Amino acid sequence: MTWNVRDFCPEILPKETVYSWVARWLEAIPVPNIDEAATVLIGSSSKQWDASLPSFLPELCAFSGMTIESLINQHTLIPYYRHFCRPETFKNILIDISVGDTSSSYSKLSLVAGRVIDSPTLNYCPECAKKDIQEMGIAYWHIEHQLPGVSVCNHHSLHLHRVKRQRGVLVKPPQFECGITSHKANHVAHKLAIMSSVLLSEPIGFVHGEPMAQLYVARLQEIGMATGRHHIKQRLLSRALRAYWQPISKEPLVKQIFSLGNGTAFPQTLFYHSDNSFHPLKHLLMIGFLFDSVGTCLNYSRPQLTTEKESDNQQTQSSLRKEKKALAALEGGSSLRAASRVSGLSVIKVKQLALANKYYVDRRESKLFACERLKIVQALAEGKSTQTIAKAMTCSVGAVEQLLTQHPELKLKREKLRYRRKKAFARAHLIMAIKSLENNRLTRNELKALVGGTYAWLYKHDKEWLYARLPTRRAYCYWPRKTFC
Repeated sequence: MTWNVRDFCPEILPKETVYSWVARWLEAIPVPNIDEAATVLIGSSSKQWDASLPSFLPELCAFSGMTIESLINQHTLIPYYRHFCRPETFKNILIDISVGDTSSSYSKLSLVAGRVIDSPTLNYCPECAKKDIQEMGIAYWHIEHQLPGVSVCNHHSLHLHRVKRQRGVLVKPPQFECGITSHKANHVAHKLAIMSSVLLSEPIGFVHGEPMAQLYVARLQEIGMATGRHHIKQRLLSRALRAYWQPISKEPLVKQIFSLGNGTAFPQTLFYHSDNSFHPLKHLLMIGFLFDSVGTCLNYSRPQLTTEKESDNQQTQSSLRKEKKALAALEGGSSLRAASRVSGLSVIKVKQLALANKYYVDRRESKLFACERLKIVQALAEGKSTQTIAKAMTCSVGAVEQLLTQHPELKLKREKLRYRRKKAFARAHLIMAIKSLENNRLTRNELKALVGGTYAWLYKHDKEWLYARLPTRRAYCYWPRKTFC
């Protein structure tokens, strides 16, 4: 007796995932195993049934009579990725899915480049499963429970239970009321679940690229996390974001996002590479931090950002305050460097202010004569520090260092001098330590603990001399290893 695969097509349930529907369909087809059933239904047993962007929707529509639009919009996560994406890109992805070719769709959405992988589990809410069994006679996978980063049922505010995905195996939630309990979720987890659900059902996509980044900047400027020139205080923002989402920081996808680039990629890339496509979860983490809900963000009346003229005026006022501090310090007899530290201005700027306001500036000679240069070279050859030489010659340290660069042989000679002095000091220090504890039968490890830095330097640079001076190694008795019969 011949049969038609259409005869075994089950009714798709409200908000049921395509994977859940296909699993019930495959089980109903009268063939020996699931692989044969998959080959009959979708023409292959190797396709990933639980993929976020399924490639077998055309076959399902052909056998079930459903339209591909209804399957996509009501039973897949595809509408979730409509947001923060270029309209033409999403249109091309819908075309690819309608012909069963999703090989490039993940790249088009930057899901591969964004390094945010799909969750390794399927999720269900015990209360939703209980209600499904009572009303539908079967528990099934809900599309809202599979949203990226969501760990809470947005209807019951309960933590979702997880079941590990298994490729080639039909995984289903428990089909009987087994008394599984779940505890109430925290506020931010429930908030993320609600926002993700709204994103899934919102027909109009969020704007893409620079306009979205500008909206974030405007809101950040309101709460003091962006400067008058629209620069983001990235460290402050990063710490605040992590603190806000800390209750769900162990959620795998949330943890992935915050650890990208050793913790430095998010949220910086949302601003500095705003034209790129980013995973919607990254935007939701930013929106949830800045706004009470997705609706609040959509209806946000962006205030006029501080104009460049206003910003320049603020900058001028700040500069005037710094100049007053510098002049007050100079009036009190402070040096240029001291006035620079107090005011936050550069030494050159303070010097300009001092000269403009007729303050005395003790300026050293800008030129060194031949006899002075000779004396400095001789002092450098003796290994004296540049600071000591500058003080003795009443010139700047920079002038001495500049002269040193003109004599490369001096640099090598000074390195050798420093090395010999260091070696002599280290040897003397070690000998002194050995003599001070000569009667205590000091061991090598005890000596190493006593003068660790000196010991390490000699071990690296003067090992032969060090080993000749170390205490004699103690004799140890090695007992034979025990054996068990």
